[in-house]
Amino acid sequence: PTEIRTSISPSSVVELNTTSALANYATETG
Repeated sequence: PTEIRTSISPSSVVELNTTSALANYATETG
């Protein structure tokens, strides 16, 4: 995982975190 994280740009990580956060929020809201 360390190698993959190094190759991923910070912006991509932010997008993934935002997407997962929105998905979790949508799931909780139902």
